Amino acid sequence: MNLLNTSLRRTAALAASALIGVAGAVAFAAPASAHHGEITKDTKCQKKDGTWTVDWTIQTIDTSREGTVTEFVSLPAEHAATGIEELDVVAINGALTATQTLPNSVEEAGISIRIEWFAKGKKGSTEADKSKNPHWTGVAKAKRPNKCDPEPTPTPTTTSPTTTPTTTPTTTPTTTPTTTPPTEATPTPSPSETVTPSPVPTAPGSGGGDGGDLPVTGVAVTGVAIGAGVLLAVGAVLFFLARRRRVNFTA
Repeated sequence: MNLLNTSLRRTAALAASALIGVAGAVAFAAPASAHHGEITKDTKCQKKDGTWTVDWTIQTIDTSREGTVTEFVSLPAEHAATGIEELDVVAINGALTATQTLPNSVEEAGISIRIEWFAKGKKGSTEADKSKNPHWTGVAKAKRPNKCDPEPTPTPTTTSPTTTPTTTPTTTPTTTPTTTPPTEATPTPSPSETVTPSPVPTAPGSGGGDGGDLPVTGVAVTGVAIGAGVLLAVGAVLFFLARRRRVNFTA
């Protein structure tokens, strides 16, 4: 009987010890699991200059008091995120945001953040306190979206004003040919010869009336004709004789 009771007591004690241990573990673990957070990201291409951006959002969950950022790191360091710094205060179940701008040559970015929820009125923590204070550490990465090449810069089309050339008309002097009419020779009238009629001689005694005899001024045509005929006849006879005989004339 005593042995049976002793075994039951030992079993009950072990069960109670295990129950207390589990309850204690849950009690200590509950605050740590209650304070936590999550990170979301939104990546975008900036087509104008070919860069890309990451909008980081850190949301705290199930917090009972304000938290404090004790660590914040963004990579790459030369293109650090802006908007969150160490010792920033996070409201109860509040959120923090940061923006990171990266060139097209960078393919990946990331952040690491640690938030602690200190006891009321306590503003700092030591290495020993970090294990006791509720805290949460979050890490996230983002990759560059595809096709983040910059848009080609359009070449501005410069429309040159069309200048209408002003043509100054060249006045070609119009030469009016002056036609000089040929000078017609004015015939010089030949002086008219005044023909003085020769008075016809009137034979004596043939005049009529009381006028008397007119003077003889003309040439005796009949006498001249008779003389010419005689000379021709003499010439013909001499020519004939000369043909018949050789007549030598002595001067």
